[in-house]
Amino acid sequence: MTVSIATLPDLPQLVEFSRKLHSQTGYTKFAFAADKVAKAFSDTITGDPKQGIVLVARKEGRGVGVIGGTIIEPHYSHDKIAAEWIWWTNPDQSPRLLFTLLEGFEYWAKHVAGCKAVMIGRLQDKNTSFRKRGYTPTETTLIKEL
Repeated sequence: MTVSIATLPDLPQLVEFSRKLHSQTGYTKFAFAADKVAKAFSDTITGDPKQGIVLVARKEGRGVGVIGGTIIEPHYSHDKIAAEWIWWTNPDQSPRLLFTLLEGFEYWAKHVAGCKAVMIGRLQDKNTSFRKRGYTPTETTLIKEL
C-alpha cells in the first residue's frame, strides 16, 4: 500500500471515488457533476501546494482511497485550518486506511500548509431538533489541533 500526492492521470479514478461517495451520502439530493468534480481535483492538483492537496492510496497500482482538502480561514481569525472535502476508501479496504490517509493529510496541513488545525467530516445520524425543521444530517465536523 502506498499513499502519494495525486497527479492529473489520477483524475478518472478521483471522479469515480467522488461518484461513490456522493451516492452514499445525504448529498444525493444534489445532481452529481463529474465535470465540476474533475475541475476541483485538477485545480487542487495543479495549484499551490500550500493551499490544497489530494492524496491517493494505491494497492498493487490500483487506486483504493483518497483524501483531499483545502485551506480555510474562519471569518473570526487569521489562523489557517485544513478542511477535507473528500475522504473515501473502497469498502473492501481495511478501516485503517482511512486513518493512514488522514495522517498524511494532517502531516501536509502542519508541515506544508502551516495550519493550526484540521477539520474533517464524518457521517452521522443525530440532531433530531434539526430534522423537525426539515434538515437531514449530512456530516458532522470534527476539528483537531495540530
